[in-house]
Amino acid sequence: MHPGAQPDTTVEDTAETERKSERTAELERPSGPSQSRLARGFFIASILVAVLPVAVATTRAIYTGWIPTEDNALFSIRSRDLFTYTHLPLIGTWSSASLDVRSLVNHPGPLYFDLLAVPARLSGSGAGVAFGVAVVNTLCIVGIAVFAYRRGGALAGTVAMAATAGMCWSMGSELLFEPWNPHSAMLPFLFFLVLVWSMTSGDLVALPFGAFVGSLVVQTHLSYALLVPILGAWGIVGLLLFIRAERRRDSGAWPERRTRVLRFGAAGTAVLIVCWLQPLIEQFTSSGSGNLTRLVDTARSQAGTIGYGFGARVVATVVALPP
Repeated sequence: MHPGAQPDTTVEDTAETERKSERTAELERPSGPSQSRLARGFFIASILVAVLPVAVATTRAIYTGWIPTEDNALFSIRSRDLFTYTHLPLIGTWSSASLDVRSLVNHPGPLYFDLLAVPARLSGSGAGVAFGVAVVNTLCIVGIAVFAYRRGGALAGTVAMAATAGMCWSMGSELLFEPWNPHSAMLPFLFFLVLVWSMTSGDLVALPFGAFVGSLVVQTHLSYALLVPILGAWGIVGLLLFIRAERRRDSGAWPERRTRVLRFGAAGTAVLIVCWLQPLIEQFTSSGSGNLTRLVDTARSQAGTIGYGFGARVVATVVALPP
């Protein structure tokens, strides 16, 4: 460069301009945390959408003075009996399966009565029962959202809420707040399926929740007496296989992991015992055969069946025809 000549800054200016353009693009590009906040926002909104049908149906029922009748009235009466000594509920409602097996049998347990006891006691009309069922269904929806989120983040939680919301809308308004056991067990069973999924994925937190929700479903309706134990066993076996594989991958962290396994296993066992305490009391204190014994005996008996042809037509009608 000759003395007094101006420096050539073209290359430097161009490089500086390119750096400014890159910084501007980085500022304008959505960041990871922003995308995560957006996904979580959709997830929270999906929970509200899923809960909305339950809230609207229950509010309308309470406002219009809905009164439980027939089987629904039995839930109102027996729920309030929890606060009595002479009429303490120890088994579930009478089962229509008694007509087929020609023996008086009840659904396995009164756990749903226990859940409805406080709201039914606080309100002498149907408002307390409807509100109690709505709370149970809402908690199941939130539980589905939480454990789906634990499995796959906001996306999995949003998809689970979309499926749950579709189920709530298809059930119709009255099924979302009435305590009749064929209806009131549907959302808890869906929650139980998500808990089984979580157990097979190694989520120890799902173990005590699965013990409670599975017990609730089985005690509420006899039709789940075979399905829930099989799925529960599937979840536990999957959990044990996951734990064994995890131990092989990282044996150094096994002592701490083993403590958590034992803690949650003990919690699940304790929950299971508490849930089945009332049916066990009835079983060992009844003057004749207990309800659990009668259920086992009737399961072994040769009852009449509808046949393969009619059974296939019933399944085809439900599956093939639109609702």
